[in-house]
Amino acid sequence: MSKAPQTAKMLDAPDGKRRLYRRSELAEFIAAGRAEVFPYLPESLLDVPALLFGSTDPAKLDSVDADQYQANGTTISLPPVHAYVLHDVMVASQFGVITCDDMVLADTTAHLPIHAMQGVEWNSYNQLEMPAYEVHDRIPFAYHLLCANQDNYFHWLIDLLSRFNAAEFCGLGAIGQVADDPCLLIPPVDSPWKQQSFDLIAPAPPRHRTVYGTETIFVERLVYIPHLAFGGLMPHRGLMPAFDRMRAAAFVTLGTTPATPWRKLFVSRADSRNRELVNESELVELASTLGFEPVVLSGMRVAEQIRMFAEATHIVAAHGAGLTNVVFCRPATTLCEFTMDCYVQWAFRRLAARRGLRYGCIVGKHISPQQDWVHSNSFRIDPAEFAAVLADPAFIGR
Repeated sequence: MSKAPQTAKMLDAPDGKRRLYRRSELAEFIAAGRAEVFPYLPESLLDVPALLFGSTDPAKLDSVDADQYQANGTTISLPPVHAYVLHDVMVASQFGVITCDDMVLADTTAHLPIHAMQGVEWNSYNQLEMPAYEVHDRIPFAYHLLCANQDNYFHWLIDLLSRFNAAEFCGLGAIGQVADDPCLLIPPVDSPWKQQSFDLIAPAPPRHRTVYGTETIFVERLVYIPHLAFGGLMPHRGLMPAFDRMRAAAFVTLGTTPATPWRKLFVSRADSRNRELVNESELVELASTLGFEPVVLSGMRVAEQIRMFAEATHIVAAHGAGLTNVVFCRPATTLCEFTMDCYVQWAFRRLAARRGLRYGCIVGKHISPQQDWVHSNSFRIDPAEFAAVLADPAFIGR
């Protein structure tokens, strides 16, 4: 990593011409003769069980849509995942946007922070306008390990790290050896948690090229494996081996061995200004009488976070990126998620289902007046409802 990362919040656009790209799916790259496709992961089913405890009756919640709520559970059929080799493409910026001729790969524009990219805008849902960035490097063969929302712990793990497959990188997997001397394209590893998690997924770092700011790389052959969670909401079973490897590496890093699960965790959001849980201290006091340990995850080593979740029997937590750590839990761990009536989002329920966790939730009431940006809302959990969950045999479990 020879260059210093760009520190400005806004990525500067170069002077000069601009380009307009059509939002295109991988099938269009194949039809244009610019991509090869290889079978990678088979289709998979995701069984999301009924809610076991907590707010199980959507009829009592006037602002939660019953169809979205799915209190009775559902089964989701996830399509196969293919791996691709793209030919003569541009990888634009640290967010990894892939362009070719007048096409921009749709899969690389999800959660694209255009507010931080000067001169980049959607002219419509299907047309992305970008400056004609200067080509900074030309690489014969590379493996794409970049994503748009890379400063969020959830998206870093789910959209980025989970796609690294050492066998595919080394040419031993479905794609085979595309060329000699492969190079891994990665974003700036610009925080301790990014560096620590990257070291766990790739403990012997392969040859890599960090893409900074608006740098653009021309790649003759680019291995691209799409996101394995379909926007973070539908986790394919192919996600889990990466996190199994990270969990094993974490215990090696800590110089210890996995213990039989024993911890009861109350994950605090005291370190976040988004979706503030206004009566968290009252809930912590209730949980502490039953042996729950309040933990603040920010500033904690990633390996320690992994160990805590791997050793947990019960977890209570408000919706937030720290809950991504449920991918490191053991099956049958019990999770109670706090969410709010104006933002019921099932990413962690589905991750819990994929991991074989026992899941329930409590939907709290937002604090009026409701804010336009949903994450600016604060909310409150009814202590009596939480106390009922703590006493519920379905929550207590083992």
